[in-house]
Amino acid sequence: MPARFRDAPRVRVVGNICIDLVMRGVEQLPAWGQEVAASSTDVNVAGQGPNFARALARLGTDVELHGVIGDDAFAPRVRADLAAYGVNANNVASRPGATALTVAAVRPDGERAFLSDFGVARIYTSADIALFPQPGDVCALLGQCNMPGLDPAASIGLIAAWRAAGALTIVDTGWDPANWPAATIDALRTQLSHTDCFLPNLDEAAVLVGHRDPIAAAATLRALGPAIVVVKCGSEGAVVADGDGIAHIPVLPVDALDAVGAGDTFDAAFVHALIRGMTVPAAARVANAAAAWYVSRTVDRLPSVEDVVGFQ
Repeated sequence: MPARFRDAPRVRVVGNICIDLVMRGVEQLPAWGQEVAASSTDVNVAGQGPNFARALARLGTDVELHGVIGDDAFAPRVRADLAAYGVNANNVASRPGATALTVAAVRPDGERAFLSDFGVARIYTSADIALFPQPGDVCALLGQCNMPGLDPAASIGLIAAWRAAGALTIVDTGWDPANWPAATIDALRTQLSHTDCFLPNLDEAAVLVGHRDPIAAAATLRALGPAIVVVKCGSEGAVVADGDGIAHIPVLPVDALDAVGAGDTFDAAFVHALIRGMTVPAAARVANAAAAWYVSRTVDRLPSVEDVVGFQ
């Protein structure tokens, strides 16, 4: 399948956009009425859409982002940030109200937890997505669980339409803050029948299949329709499944400083390598290297192709 994409097509991304308030060095979350200290704080343009799009652009892939921001003080910062990385943001919509905001608490070992206000993403629906793929395009839906206005049925319709137009379809749902009601799980399993490449982490995969064995989970998810499934397992690497079988790709050992956005960097590097004709295991090794580079830094975190090659 990847061979038809050797000319490196445009990647069109529908994804959640937010501002991240990242607080590092949080030993434990506070109980109600209590307070804990962080060791450092950053405020970043984030969300799975920008994280993925910037990482792809840094690797040299043409990428177009679709999403929504508010008309608040954060909006110009979002557009300037995307422009600085060369991301086409002409279809990032502005709506009256607040840009989504997430507080990310990061433990010293890099693990993280999130608290989010989705802002205008609550009113961003499939009718707002002006995405008309050309045959050979890659279309990705990322962080749909953090776009409450995009209901599961609408997401199924989007993915099905993209595939019918000849696009390669990519999905990474993100974690469901509604704690995965049965209707959402059923809809996502149906959505996978229209998905070419599914990129969950192990927690998300476990919810969809009912257990935490990454190898069995990858096989089960692939049986639902995707030609490619990659289960991201953090410090345990990744499990990939495609028509050639199932393989475990070990992680590169690094000191993890901050894992916020690491999965999105992995996704971007994987897609970048895949559409250039690499096998699925080889693309996953590239993605592991990109994610390792990313988590081991707190500045200049997005790797170039040369950085990834030198890091493997």
